[in-house]
Amino acid sequence: MDDYIYWTDWQTKSVNRLYLSADHESYVSDQTKPKMEMVSKSLNNLVDIVAVNKVPDISILSDNHHMKTICRENNTCSHLCLLNSDPGYSCHCPTGVVLLDDLTTCKSDIEDWIDIYLPIDNLIDVVTFDFHYRHGQIFYVDSKINEIRSLKIVSGKNLSQLAETSSLRAITIIKSDIKKITSIAVDWIADNIYWSDQERHIIEVARIDGSSRKILIDLDLDVPKCLEVMPNSAFLDGSSRIKLIDSNIGSVNGLAVDDGIENHDRVPRIYWSDELLKRIETATVDGTQRRILISSGLTLPFSITVLGQIVGRVLIMN
Repeated sequence: MDDYIYWTDWQTKSVNRLYLSADHESYVSDQTKPKMEMVSKSLNNLVDIVAVNKVPDISILSDNHHMKTICRENNTCSHLCLLNSDPGYSCHCPTGVVLLDDLTTCKSDIEDWIDIYLPIDNLIDVVTFDFHYRHGQIFYVDSKINEIRSLKIVSGKNLSQLAETSSLRAITIIKSDIKKITSIAVDWIADNIYWSDQERHIIEVARIDGSSRKILIDLDLDVPKCLEVMPNSAFLDGSSRIKLIDSNIGSVNGLAVDDGIENHDRVPRIYWSDELLKRIETATVDGTQRRILISSGLTLPFSITVLGQIVGRVLIMN
């Protein structure tokens, strides 16, 4: 810009510039311009720099005005409208979604992942959460507040739009008679929420709005830690309790269920992460066909989930 090139220097924490002339000979003979000069210093964490001319070339803007308004006037692209020479624009999709055959609409692509951070107010120490897909609700427990809270994240906006909002406010659905909730699970068919309280040694259930609260199990529970539900099965009333696995277990930190609905040829299975034995295991829901999935390279396996044929886990690194 104005015959100068600008750059940042991490070592000197400065912005510098070098004068550029039309050709090398005139540059060498021109003694009125310094070869290099520091224009700003004592700048921490410099990453990038852009030069902007305060007086733009109006003729260039006028010549390309018709191109710049094509995307503004075009309402067919569901996400990104990018200029090109013919027909003047094309539709594109952000990371995480793909373009359909109509060349205008984007849809989710499970093979391409993107992290989205939701700006939820007053989060301190969230220990467990679950999601109700049909209602677009997150249920979570904050150990410092000792409440079960609900947050509706689907209200005419996609997750990317929600991430750009200033804040999201949750509502409290359960706040009394809580000691130490370690796990919650949502029954997305009957619209119920279950939770285990480690210090009260009980498992409870309520409607997803917090009403009709009931203690399901309060006998022979030592330290209930992980909880999962299979809404398409029976016995969600706490009856017909059986012991599935009681040997060769260290300390289970995460539990997940694959009900086999998406793959009808697959037998429903449970998966768990063992903090003490440092491994991830699986078995059928009746406790048989047990096998180890991962037994090396795990530092501190914690939470675990299943999506189709993918097992995901959270590791706490020491």
